[in-house]
Amino acid sequence: MTWKSTRIASGSSQRHGHLENAECYQCGKAVPSGVQRRAHFGEHILRAMRSQAEGNLREPVGTAMPCGFCGRSTDNGRCTILLKKSNRAFTVISTCSTAHTFLYGPACKFLQSTPSTNIPIVCVLCHPKPGSAAQPAVWKYNMLQHLPDHHPGHIPSDSGPGLLQVPADFIQRITITLEEERKIGIPLENIPPTLFSALTAPTHSAQAETSKPQSKRRVLSDLPRQTKKTRQ
Repeated sequence: MTWKSTRIASGSSQRHGHLENAECYQCGKAVPSGVQRRAHFGEHILRAMRSQAEGNLREPVGTAMPCGFCGRSTDNGRCTILLKKSNRAFTVISTCSTAHTFLYGPACKFLQSTPSTNIPIVCVLCHPKPGSAAQPAVWKYNMLQHLPDHHPGHIPSDSGPGLLQVPADFIQRITITLEEERKIGIPLENIPPTLFSALTAPTHSAQAETSKPQSKRRVLSDLPRQTKKTRQ
């Protein structure tokens, strides 16, 4: 198994792991390495998540926690990803054959030219890997699969608002804004209704507790609600 390590440092000059174009597995388009490639695959992944059909794809986006570097499923140990933080820099360690360098800081932010903010994030609810600075990471868009699969007691359920147990800064990091969804071409009817309701009709009791207007940040109420009490 070959591991690829890429230095990702906010504020530094961008360096690409390789500059040549590479074909997208999904659409066949030649995409340059770096931020454009990460954003390109991110758009395919989000459209697949939202059931937004794309015509003439050579292969569909993987359904099992798709890799942000290639769009293929990461089951069976494929495209493993770790995130290592040292000082003000991050190192991404991935087994994906198309792993490449991108700037972590700018990649966290929505831009009109590169709207996808799909980046590797360490889940704060997972137990840290003992004795290692490099921790298993989850691609941001995959958190909507990861949380109910691995931490069902921390998401909304009939017994209570489980997300209150999740740190607010973590929720903010894994949030997808409405602006991002719309720029990537997700129609409002494909965005989970609970999100649209939270943004347009703040009548729920939780919303009534604050007089501040709802921002365009995506709430996580679109996570599958648990109908039975499950272990945390």
